[in-house]
Amino acid sequence: MRNETLSFLIAAFAILVIASVLALGVLYPNGLGGGRGKSYISVSATGSAYGTPQMATLYVIMNGSGATTAIASSNLSLTLSEFNNSISKYVSGNLSKVTTQSYTLLRYNQTYVATEMVSVALPDMSNVSPAIGDLSQIKNVYISRVSSRLTGQQEATLRKQALQSAMLNASEQAAALAPNKTLTILNITAAQPYIYPNVAFTSGAAYQNPLFYTGTETLTQSVYVIYSYG
Repeated sequence: MRNETLSFLIAAFAILVIASVLALGVLYPNGLGGGRGKSYISVSATGSAYGTPQMATLYVIMNGSGATTAIASSNLSLTLSEFNNSISKYVSGNLSKVTTQSYTLLRYNQTYVATEMVSVALPDMSNVSPAIGDLSQIKNVYISRVSSRLTGQQEATLRKQALQSAMLNASEQAAALAPNKTLTILNITAAQPYIYPNVAFTSGAAYQNPLFYTGTETLTQSVYVIYSYG
C-alpha cells in the first residue's frame, strides 16, 4: 500500500513539473536560455520535518454470543454499554469520537456470534494506556490495534517546516550550479506533502497497564524550482 501511495505521489509530482515547464514555454517562447540576456536553471529538492503525535486512534473489537440472533445481539449491546461507560471519560463524554467500522452476525454450529469493531479518536495520547487498562476489565473486549496521529496544528506546522527545508535545499543546489550569481525565483511547483505514518502499538487483546510508544512521524515535501540570473 505504501509503495502504491509513493508511486501515485511521484506520478502526480511529475505531472506538476511538466505543467510548470509548459507554462514557462508560454511565458518565455524564446526558450529558457534566451531573451534579455537571462539564463535559467531548474532544480528539484525535498525537505522533511518530524513530529511526535499527540493523538491516537484505538481500534476495539467486541462480541456477544447466544443460542439465537436476538440473544447474541442483546449480549453484544450489553458489552457495548460497558464499553461506552468505560471510554466516555477519555473522550470528554463525546461518544461521537467512537465510530463503527464493521458489524457481523454469524452462526458457528449452534451458536450465533455478533461482532462489532469500533474506532475511538483519543484527543490526548496520554490517555491511551489507561484507556486500554480500563477496557481490559470488560469481558469480550479486544484491542485490534492503536495508531498514533498528528493533530491538525501539528501537521500544518510540519508542512511549513518541510517546505522551508525543501526550498533551502533547492537554493543551495541552485547556488552550486550558478556560483556568485544573483538568483531570482521564477516558478515553484510543490507536490502534495507525504506523511510517513507510524503504527504505535499492536496487541491481540486488551491488558492492564500496557507500554505505549508513539514514535515519530515524518512529513516530506518535494519542490521543483526555476531560477533566473544574468
